[in-house]
Amino acid sequence: MSQILLGFGESLATPEVFWSLRSGGFEVAAFFRRGSRSAARALKGLHVIDVTAPETSVEAFRSEVRQLCVEKKAGDCRGLLPMDDATLLLLHDQELDVPFLGPRGDQARLAIDKSLQFSVAREAGFVVPDFIVIDEASSVRPSLDPLANAAVIAKPARIGVVDGDRLTRPSARYYEEA
Repeated sequence: MSQILLGFGESLATPEVFWSLRSGGFEVAAFFRRGSRSAARALKGLHVIDVTAPETSVEAFRSEVRQLCVEKKAGDCRGLLPMDDATLLLLHDQELDVPFLGPRGDQARLAIDKSLQFSVAREAGFVVPDFIVIDEASSVRPSLDPLANAAVIAKPARIGVVDGDRLTRPSARYYEEA
């Protein structure tokens, strides 16, 4: 039976995708951050594989997934399906021994960069809320002066950043005029 590899298994979509693939006749394996807790780990028939969390080491994560793909290719694996932004960010540009079943190149950049999504949507004629792209968190409040007394939610445009050998995830911040 052909297999599909999912990652990361902690994604909220994993159970639904697992059941859909199983009903389509596929065996399903998923990699999870080593030590993570997820209800998806208990899905009957899901082959669970632990890998190094990219928040610990991006290079170890990529190396383990590359090796996993070598092993899975020998077992009739049809491809790796990214289930979350972190997998997409870290693997869309990697050479793997199984097909990457997600966007690559410009499409991957569009999928992981919110500021690019807003710009492309506006250029395509969609109604897009006003937004300001701010590169440094320290410049948020002065950049928002045109919004006067509005409360503002500042969200990171990118889902994560590789800092050295670790994946870091900026968090949203809330600003309210005092």
